[in-house]
Amino acid sequence: MCLMEKLTFQEEEIMLIIWQVKEGVIKDFLNCMEEPRPPYTTVASIVKNLEKKGYVQAKRCLLYTSPSPRDPKTSRMP
Repeated sequence: MCLMEKLTFQEEEIMLIIWQVKEGVIKDFLNCMEEPRPPYTTVASIVKNLEKKGYVQAKRCLLYTSPSPRDPKTSRMP
């Protein structure tokens, strides 16, 4: 049997949100939190700790898109 490390209060709070939404990015978890919300970087660090403890797994996916096409005449964003 594999024993997992005990969660801190903050880790438990984030895990409850992750279980609720099933999967998502840090911004999704932040949006589920009540005001005042902690900083993005704080939640990201907590999620990283949860990953190190084996409670969550990260799926790496980079998706780059342009918000709008460039004007070919000026090579500038509209």
